[in-house]
Amino acid sequence: NKEVMIHIYNRYPTPVITRYLDEYNVQHSSEAFALNELVQWVWRSAIRNGKSIKLAILSNRMRDLFKNWLLK
Repeated sequence: NKEVMIHIYNRYPTPVITRYLDEYNVQHSSEAFALNELVQWVWRSAIRNGKSIKLAILSNRMRDLFKNWLLK
């Protein structure tokens, strides 16, 4: 239910996750992984209750991924 959120991470999948997906020949992308986690994190805020939120994304990479996703 948070209305102010600050995302400080430049997220990448851990080597364990990467190896697991590679072992089963699952195609994956570090960008898709990062965006998925970011969108889930934002959704857990007050936005899912229809409220406005204030969001700061400090990592340029993560901010660009999010902005590009929003513009699609």
